[in-house]
Amino acid sequence: MGYLVTDEPARRRFEILVDDALAGFTTYEPRGEVLVFTHTEVDPR
Repeated sequence: MGYLVTDEPARRRFEILVDDALAGFTTYEPRGEVLVFTHTEVDPR
């Protein structure tokens, strides 16, 4: 099983892929040098 976490700055979110399928993501808002995480979704599988 392969895992990959990527930053998608245009969508302001990090995504995690498991075996090339989207397994979850978390959205963020940049505030200066800090990222504020505003929402997270994870596939229950």
